[in-house]
Amino acid sequence: YTPFARPTEKPFKVLIFSDTHGWLADLKALRCINKVLQRNKFDEVCINGDLVDLPYLSKHTQRLFPDGILKEYTEIGEFEYTRDQILKPLRNSTDAKIRVRLGNHDERVTKPNFLSDKQLQRLAVLYKHYQTTKYDEMLGLSSDDGYIYDPSDVFTYFDKFDVVHGLSLTKNAPEK
Repeated sequence: YTPFARPTEKPFKVLIFSDTHGWLADLKALRCINKVLQRNKFDEVCINGDLVDLPYLSKHTQRLFPDGILKEYTEIGEFEYTRDQILKPLRNSTDAKIRVRLGNHDERVTKPNFLSDKQLQRLAVLYKHYQTTKYDEMLGLSSDDGYIYDPSDVFTYFDKFDVVHGLSLTKNAPEK
């Protein structure tokens, strides 16, 4: 919601959330977001990065998931899950435009230059399955369906409010 609207203008309402992390999504929290959307009129919904998780494209997979949680995991399965369990219910809950921004996990697909050969092999399977290297196409983010794909590092609402996804956990993350 913007307090910057002129008295004669209708307020522009935006719901912003981030870090669903695909197959790790908290579906209870997402159902809550969908209920808020169903009960209120928003002009835009902004998913501010990390829509997917992609653990095998991370340097930290072995440290984060040592207990076998990744046994049945595939990147294709995560993309299908994200479309079916996150994007589809969200789209069905609102007529608002849905802006999908990139986070560091999403950039594992869009900026693969830092991946190892083994990680690139996994990514190649994903690209081959969807017949594209374009993240928005893999997720079915069509402007005809009300999606706005936003790969920018910073998005600014009303020349006043910057929306940025944290891109690093390093000591100098605030500077980045």
